[in-house]
Amino acid sequence: MPTLIELSRILFLLLVIGNGGDHVAWRYSSDGVFSTKSAYHAFTKEDGSVRHSFWKLLWKWKDMEKVRSFLWLCGHDRLLTNVARKRRGMAATDVCTRCNGSAEDLLHTLRDCAKTRCIWLKLVHPSKWHLFFNASRLNWLSLNLWSNMGWHGSDWGVIFSYACWYIWRMRNAEIFDSPHFGSTDPVFAILKLSGDSSRAMNKLCAGNSGPSSHVERFICWEKPNAGWIKFNVNAARRETLNLTACGGIARDSDGRFLIGFMRNLGDGSVLNAELWGISCALEVTWRSRFKKVLVESDCLLAVNLVNDSSFPSHPCSPILARIHYWISCDWEVEVVHGRPCRRSTLLGFLHPNASPLLKSFASLVPISQSDLPQQKQEGNESFTVSYLINSCGLSAKEATDASKRVHFKDSENPDLVLNLFRSYGFSETQLSKLVKLLPWVLQANPEKTLSPKLRFFESIGISSSEVSKLILSNPIILNWSLEKYIIPRYEVLKSVLGPHEKLNITFKRSGWISHHNEVTNIVPNTKVLREIGVPQSSLTLLATTYPSLAFMKHAKFVEHVKFAKELGIKPFRATFILAIYVLSVTRKSTWESKMDIFERCGWSRDVTLSVFGKYPLCMVRSEEKIISTMKFFVDEMHMMPEELAKCPAVLSYSLKQRIIPRCSVVQFLKMKGLINTYPSLSSILSTSEKKFQEKFFIRFPESVPQLLNIYKVLETVYAFFLMLGICLFGIDLTQQKQEGGESFPVSYLINSCDLSAKEATQVSKRVHFEDPGNPDLVLNLLRSYEFSEIQISKLVKLLPWVLQANPEKTLLPKLRFLESIGISSSEVPKLILSNPVLLTLGLEKSIIPRFETLKSVLGPHEKLAFMKHAKFVEHVKFAKELGIKPFRATFILAIYVLSVTRKSTWESKMDIFERCSWSRDVTLSVFGKYPLCMVRSEEKIRSTMKFFVDEMHMMPEELAKCPALLGYSLKQRFIPRCSVVQFLKMKGLINTYPSLSSILSTSEKKFQEKFFIRFPESVTQLLNIYKGVVEPLPEAQ
Repeated sequence: MPTLIELSRILFLLLVIGNGGDHVAWRYSSDGVFSTKSAYHAFTKEDGSVRHSFWKLLWKWKDMEKVRSFLWLCGHDRLLTNVARKRRGMAATDVCTRCNGSAEDLLHTLRDCAKTRCIWLKLVHPSKWHLFFNASRLNWLSLNLWSNMGWHGSDWGVIFSYACWYIWRMRNAEIFDSPHFGSTDPVFAILKLSGDSSRAMNKLCAGNSGPSSHVERFICWEKPNAGWIKFNVNAARRETLNLTACGGIARDSDGRFLIGFMRNLGDGSVLNAELWGISCALEVTWRSRFKKVLVESDCLLAVNLVNDSSFPSHPCSPILARIHYWISCDWEVEVVHGRPCRRSTLLGFLHPNASPLLKSFASLVPISQSDLPQQKQEGNESFTVSYLINSCGLSAKEATDASKRVHFKDSENPDLVLNLFRSYGFSETQLSKLVKLLPWVLQANPEKTLSPKLRFFESIGISSSEVSKLILSNPIILNWSLEKYIIPRYEVLKSVLGPHEKLNITFKRSGWISHHNEVTNIVPNTKVLREIGVPQSSLTLLATTYPSLAFMKHAKFVEHVKFAKELGIKPFRATFILAIYVLSVTRKSTWESKMDIFERCGWSRDVTLSVFGKYPLCMVRSEEKIISTMKFFVDEMHMMPEELAKCPAVLSYSLKQRIIPRCSVVQFLKMKGLINTYPSLSSILSTSEKKFQEKFFIRFPESVPQLLNIYKVLETVYAFFLMLGICLFGIDLTQQKQEGGESFPVSYLINSCDLSAKEATQVSKRVHFEDPGNPDLVLNLLRSYEFSEIQISKLVKLLPWVLQANPEKTLLPKLRFLESIGISSSEVPKLILSNPVLLTLGLEKSIIPRFETLKSVLGPHEKLAFMKHAKFVEHVKFAKELGIKPFRATFILAIYVLSVTRKSTWESKMDIFERCSWSRDVTLSVFGKYPLCMVRSEEKIRSTMKFFVDEMHMMPEELAKCPALLGYSLKQRFIPRCSVVQFLKMKGLINTYPSLSSILSTSEKKFQEKFFIRFPESVTQLLNIYKGVVEPLPEAQ
């Protein structure tokens, strides 16, 4: 008889049959309809068991997709660990290569490896360690995604996921020698990654919470208003080459092409490239004399940064300052967000095989100028270059470079400009500098543009001599509009400072003249400060010392003022302005980080805020500086953290150069009973060097030598206390500290190797021995080879393991070999101390083969021996073509110079010598005698040739006979020695003028014998001339 279940099944079948004909149904879903979800569950179901909860948690986990994909691989055990690689025949062993411990499976890699475990111990809460380190793979993954196992709040799932991902990347980098994971602390990197990700996801979720509004806009080029030009700019980055580029084109209101540019920027971010595109567009249009410009970029972030004036702390602040410099010029400029120019052209420019024609487009010179007739352009350029050389004192190269930025057909306007500047006290040298900095000034209108600015500077009390210095130190001031920029800033500064003596000095500072933020913020900012009772002295400090704070946006400024008041800092205090400045340059994350650091050092939050009120700069000190200083006073000086809060300025002093030496001196005086009470920290550390010595040195004359030794040697306080314990109380601190097994090595290093206590403690971590037998043999062997005690001490500090080396089998053969090749016993210690790695190399496998190779081929220029053969042959052939004989000593030197000199540099030097009146043949002849002439700097060559031709009235051909003169110093040898010889010749003490080689190439001793001792009655005058005390007589010059 059928059971009840079987009857129900039959009834179900009957109902189905009675409902109609047969049809296909999917058996793995309740409604018979196929779905991907039901198929996935059907294929992954194992013997009817329920799927692990990890997959559901992973499906709902919200964060970066690459991290979630990584967790998916972990869940399926798909990472290529050594176990997986051996299983696939990709590795010979499955042992972990990082710890050489057990087999490297997934759990060992991500959790159990010694190098990984130390990371988790810092991240996981100790109460959860037993669960964390004992769970199986899927349970471990689901447990950490579902529950909070760490110290760092509710985002443990995110921290855990990024930690696993980072540990895997770190493991791969370590095994495959990738440089991306250097000295960064992994725990810090993991917390930073997870924190950034959480903030980004929260911001994304908050942005998607409201109703989204879509704006439809046609993608097309929109023409600018009449009289304006539109510059569309764009940037691109090619990831495979790590290259960025920017470019843009300008069109007028009718859509006609005007100018364009393209520029290769090298490695950098896309944002940086977008900003460079905006800057280059402004530069090109300014030089093309357009007065109404609309710059359009497709990067909204770049446009917002440009239009936001509070950028000093942004990583791209240098290029933003450059952009604001161009915007502040005397013209109308707008930077807006819109359609870019074609990106494909930029990517083509970044291609390594880009055509020369495309790369020649990478210029900031307007393209319209390149369309001028070639002959006309060359004529204008030649006149411009000759004018810059003859009237402005520029060199040929400088004039050529400047002529690319300025063009004029006649000298009328440039002459008016130069005469105007001369009337205001500009010297010829200053005019030359100004033209090099701002060549366009020669085209400026002297009456309408330059003269009003110069008269204004004179009207506010800046003298003519100071005007030239002001403009040369801040040449961009000539770019600014007088009415729109310079006068408003001066009036605002005057309203803040009043008739203050520092008014003109402050105005001349670059912080006021060249700052790019809006001047309109200063008045409301200072008004807020006056309303809350900030005195005039603090306002003067704001204007003179912190101009960037004065220019800050008003809303942000008020926020910082309000926060400073909430912290309890009184507005009438001098630290109030400093506190606002520190708040303005400190991010919230940095502020909280510093608060946590001080809290870990023993200061409560209230104490830290109180310290900030007294010494605001405590918040800009580095974490290392804070921790090391606090640790020293708490651990070494046995002070309470609250005591340091009374003198927080100690955080600004150098630990090694001020704190430790001064505290050691005071401790010594206290120990000797020369002072009864311990002085306050401020009286020890805040006093000047002179007052400190008066107070703690001069008062105790009998102890001055000891005090100076302590003060100059800069012994650590630990070592000082070690001395106190042994000398006064009979307590051997090292013995107590090292009873655990290191006492003998430390004491041996101190007593036998003459190391200090600190050095011995550090060295003992790298060497261990239980008796003095082997170390004594090593030291005696070194002494037999004339190692002094100081040299032995240095060697042990460099190579502590040498005390454990076998003296007969390891050290003695190397020392004997060095002696056998002609190195004396006195030279052996110097050789080993300068190259201690010599003792680590094998004698038969490394030292002897290298010596034989060097002996057979190298000679004095060892770099040549390692050069590629084809390149070497090319240099030898060229040297022979120059006529240098191979048997000469200079032949090898000539090859060496050719190997380090580029072709462009070679041609440049040939041109320099040609301009100095040496023909090409003469120069090549000089190179054969003195090859190093080609590696002397252009300035050195010019100054030397100019001195001998202009001052010594010699012909250039005479110098070619003694080219080694180019190797001597003009100030230290040429001028002193030639002045002495000129004096002797003028006095009639010598008849003929000696050769240059006898004057300059002789040693100092021989020169004095020849030109000083022979004339005892004139020695005093000669010495004064030689040392530069007096100038030689005019006839001698």
